[in-house]
Amino acid sequence: MKLYEDYLFELTTFLFIRKKMIIAITLFISLAAVLITYFIPPTYAIVSHILVRGKRVEKNLDSLESTPSKVSELNKEDLNSEIELLTAHDVIRNTVDHLVANEAVFREMNLDENGKFQMVKNIKGNLESEIIPNSNVIHIILKTKSPHQGRIILENHLEQYLAYRSQIYTPSQADPFFNDQVNVYKKKILTLERELNNLVSKYETPDPFQEIENNLMIKQDLVQHLNQDKSKLIQKQREVSNLKAALENKNIQFFTFIDNLSITSFADKLQGLVIEKGELLRKFHPESTKVFRIEEQIQNTYAVLKAEVTTYLSEQENQALILKEKVASMASRVAQIDARNIDLHIISMSYQRVKNELDLMHSSYKTLMRRWEETIIQRASDTNALSLVSISSKPFFSGTPVFPNKRTLIPVGIMVGLITGVSLSFLFEYFDQRIKRPEDIHQFLGKPTLFSILKN
Repeated sequence: MKLYEDYLFELTTFLFIRKKMIIAITLFISLAAVLITYFIPPTYAIVSHILVRGKRVEKNLDSLESTPSKVSELNKEDLNSEIELLTAHDVIRNTVDHLVANEAVFREMNLDENGKFQMVKNIKGNLESEIIPNSNVIHIILKTKSPHQGRIILENHLEQYLAYRSQIYTPSQADPFFNDQVNVYKKKILTLERELNNLVSKYETPDPFQEIENNLMIKQDLVQHLNQDKSKLIQKQREVSNLKAALENKNIQFFTFIDNLSITSFADKLQGLVIEKGELLRKFHPESTKVFRIEEQIQNTYAVLKAEVTTYLSEQENQALILKEKVASMASRVAQIDARNIDLHIISMSYQRVKNELDLMHSSYKTLMRRWEETIIQRASDTNALSLVSISSKPFFSGTPVFPNKRTLIPVGIMVGLITGVSLSFLFEYFDQRIKRPEDIHQFLGKPTLFSILKN
């Protein structure tokens, strides 16, 4: 009799005692695994992948700001949002409705609303998706009993997912919204254009600012010539005044300040006669015949000279009058330009207001048209290739059922059966307090064992 603990011996003895239970449980579970493997309808996996290239910048339809479209950097939350959208109840319901309407899969089933709900629930329970690590790819698995039906279901589901996603990011209400807004802005533009045309017709100027600028340039040139003509007029008036004063003088005037060939000729001749008279007076008496004759010549020549000067004065007065009329005309023209510029400045505020509103309306109209065209392109059914989400691999059958798998289920069944048998055997042995071996007498009762008889 052993008086010490031999654990290996105890374990061997335990396994030997409970070998029938261990073998029975192992065989039962292994047989169950074999039966499941060969008699349970297999479940197949239809696999597909979706590539998310970027996320769209949200645009407010009410905003008229021109927001440039750009692709932002993806994050994990964006990919999880795509997964939630992929497994959304509405997307799966659209898939079921489409399959029922086209009799692609459920042609032999007359599904009512409750049946469609159960079908949606069944597809949702068998649809799995996960993010492939270190990538922007979503791995999709649909478990089904029929590979052919499962592939059709998943293909239609991905189409409905892309359509539903496009509808969310570009809602159908965008078309009537942009249509109404475009019509409103078109009417506003036509009204402003009519108002602008009325201003142009009323004030006879297509651009008041340009006309003001042109008028200022003309005025600058006119003022320059006006100042010059005023100076000439003042000089001419002074010259006329000097001529009148000289003609009214009782003494003989030679008019040497006049730049005229005829007058200068008579003035020189008169000056010569005066000099000659002076020489004669030194020799003869003032009342002598020679002095009288020279005096007569002087008076005749002076009379002719005064006549020439009078004619010259008349010409100068006419020139002064012409200059005066020219100055008055130029001054009137400058005043008219100033008055016109004042009117143009007043209407320029209305013109600028209408022009600014018209430019703003045109800019808003162009933005709305561009946004409308973008919406139409984004909602087009043939632009999936341009979308930020695309199907990188179409749904395909993996080739082997995911459940049951002979290579894994049977060995696992044997291992589970063996572990379960040993575990249950240990449990029964622990609660079984009967004396089953001679050593148990000494261990539990503390009495010596005289002999033992084997049970037949």
